[in-house]
Amino acid sequence: MQFITFYTPAQQPVPGAMPNPKHTEEMGKMMAEMSAKGVLVGTGAIMRAAEGAQATLHNGDYKIRDGADQVLAAKVVGFAILQSQDKETLMTQVRHFLDVAGDATVDVFPLMGPPPQT
Repeated sequence: MQFITFYTPAQQPVPGAMPNPKHTEEMGKMMAEMSAKGVLVGTGAIMRAAEGAQATLHNGDYKIRDGADQVLAAKVVGFAILQSQDKETLMTQVRHFLDVAGDATVDVFPLMGPPPQT
């Protein structure tokens, strides 16, 4: 099963502030280990909502608006796509991540993949 997780730190990072080098090293090591085990499929930061866009289709009317939804992007700073045999095993991996990342909230959503190929 695959899951997408959204990371919200307890304290928002200060714009332009450099992260602690030791913490960055620990996070990199953890991500490399999770990737090697096949748990971490992909990860990254969520950029500012103003740099995004929002597309809407309603009754055939397609609209594009500069800037993503501010409410959605207000606090979330990162994401990861994780592979796990089940939710219980995944939550053990999430706990390991939080032990390294520090005080934060991780929201977990299961992903539905394409139907099996016949």
